[in-house]
Parts: sequence; structure tokens; C-alpha cells
Amino acid sequence: YVITDTHSVKSLLTSRIKQVAQGIAISHGPMCTIDVQVIDGYPACVNDAKCSDAVLETARHVIGSSRLVGPPTPNMAGEDFAFFLSRKPGAFFFIGSNPHAPFAMEPTVDVQAEEQVHGERKVVAHHTPEFDLHEGCLAVGIATWVGLAMHRLRPP
Repeated sequence: YVITDTHSVKSLLTSRIKQVAQGIAISHGPMCTIDVQVIDGYPACVNDAKCSDAVLETARHVIGSSRLVGPPTPNMAGEDFAFFLSRKPGAFFFIGSNPHAPFAMEPTVDVQAEEQVHGERKVVAHHTPEFDLHEGCLAVGIATWVGLAMHRLRPP
């Protein structure tokens, strides 16, 4: 499987894999043949700019700018959601469920002050034995989705 963050990179990478494999086969002489089969399992997960802006605006309103972690960057997450984005404009985003940073889920807590006392937030990868969902993320997710629905229903 070839997974990339843009459609053009995926196309280029697939082409180059085939070229390199064919070059290796040629270097081994006429007795070597190669058959490259690239399984196109998942499209690139590419957010619509307008939808991403709506998510950021809503998240700033719902949880505050201090709780947004960095600018949106390309990543390889959201493979299943990429199928939706290939048909309709949308935005894949993270709610935040880090069990080692419960203060990040509490709207009344000053994140910077808590980080000074407890240290910076640790990251524990999903799909690992160490991961444990912080249930506070459910409230953040619900508030964000309700905010997005209200944003969408606003008159132009």
C-alpha cells in the first residue's frame, strides 16, 4: 500500500517505485523480470480549506486558542475518512484524548500554568497498549460538532 498526504505525491511515488523496480530488474540481465503491483488502498486524506477554517474558528470559540495544538499539518492519519473527503468537502481533525494531559480537557484550567507544574503534555500513540482514552475529550468533541453545526446553519 502507498499512503501519502497529497494525490500528486502518491502518483509520483507509485511511478518511481515502478521505475526503480524495473531498473533493478534490468541491471540483473534478461533472466530477471519484475511485476510491480501497487494496491491503491486509500486515497490521500486532504482537507478542504474552507472546512478546515470552520473547524479552527469553532475550536477557538469552544475550547480557546491556547488549547489548539499547533497549525494543521499534513499527516497520514484518517485513512478511512479519506474516502469521505474524496467525495465531499470536509475536514479531518483531532479532538485530543491524551490521558497524560487531563488538564487540556478542562476549559477552566490554565494550560500554560499546569504545564509549568506538571511538565509538557506527553503523547501516547493510539492503537498501543499504553493508550487510555481521557473521557473529557467526549465533551470537547460534542461541543466542537455542535459548534460546527451552528456555524454551518448561520445565515450567509
